[in-house]
Amino acid sequence: MKKIVERIATRAIIKQDGKILILQRGDKDEYLSGLWEVPGGKRKLSEKTIDGCKREVKEETGLKVKVGDPIGIFEYKVEKPLEIREVTQINFLVKPIGKVEVKLSSEHKNFAWIKEDEIDNYNITKETKEIIKKAFKFFP
Repeated sequence: MKKIVERIATRAIIKQDGKILILQRGDKDEYLSGLWEVPGGKRKLSEKTIDGCKREVKEETGLKVKVGDPIGIFEYKVEKPLEIREVTQINFLVKPIGKVEVKLSSEHKNFAWIKEDEIDNYNITKETKEIIKKAFKFFP
């Protein structure tokens, strides 16, 4: 029987000049390699959710951000050889602070700033596409 691990993940919907930032997972990633996603990751134990979102964005993109309101939550499972991860993903509207110059970590191989009508040009999960489309309506 596999161990069940519960995780909370935070994701940042960052908009700049009418476009939203997406990142492409590296080819060596064991889960969904090459997939496009928004910046973020799992919250550490005892870490505040908003602090985890800021940390993940900084680690993955080099950007400092101000985390706003949640825009959507969804759940998914990741099956690994010895465990099943049940993940609750909280997606936040986020604004960059200061100079906006993306510096990718080793987790990702590419990034793009996309317009709403470009989203279907990228391999993004259905749930993340829905959050991004919703975010375009919330940002002024």
